[in-house]
Amino acid sequence: MSRFFSEELNVDIDDPAYAENGTSKGKRLPCYLQKVDVPTVIRMLKALWECREAIRMQAKRAESVKNAEVRLLSLIKKLEGKSDAAQPTGQPPKPAFDRPRLLALRSDLLGFTKLRAQRKGYSLEACRGDHARAERRAIARARNVA
Repeated sequence: MSRFFSEELNVDIDDPAYAENGTSKGKRLPCYLQKVDVPTVIRMLKALWECREAIRMQAKRAESVKNAEVRLLSLIKKLEGKSDAAQPTGQPPKPAFDRPRLLALRSDLLGFTKLRAQRKGYSLEACRGDHARAERRAIARARNVA
């Protein structure tokens, strides 16, 4: 479940915010649904449906739930519409990954391959130095808090 949520929805379902009622899948999912906004719930339902259908088709299984797709679409319409049904009123979930930062890091890493060997070494040492300074600052902050 964690992999599905992170890859398909960019959500960290293992975030402690979704474990208020327990850490099992059956406890985290309802908590997640209560905390997020309606568009996120709809996006999740559609992604789960696509995954379910891909698995079912690959296994060449017949539909086992009567009117499954009609029922799903009806639920989505209720969520999208102004029905009296209880709707989640939360906020969009915090992204599991900072995708722009990951793309920038990937670009920087690929840029190393274009550098000459000596320049590559200097650049890597500079990165390592920045990391070491940041690590020392974090340790110092932790000591000051304790």
